Amino acid sequence: MHCALLDGAVNTKCLRVRAALSLVKPAQAQLLILRSSGLSYKELADALNVKTSSIGTMLNRAEEEFRNCYLALHPNEEEL
Repeated sequence: MHCALLDGAVNTKCLRVRAALSLVKPAQAQLLILRSSGLSYKELADALNVKTSSIGTMLNRAEEEFRNCYLALHPNEEEL
């Protein structure tokens, strides 16, 4: 859903997430977006042309990078 269609606090959170996603590597952002869309590890591996066994590590690294970027942009946020 487009951020402009959301209300108040949800819109703000959406914009913050988008800003943080724009700072991580494109492959990591793609992985996080696909995972948040509900894809399984197998589906992620197929979509990204990698081994299924690599997805867990890739997700951990992408999540950590996203968290760091998000908190760098919004240091007063306690929760993501």
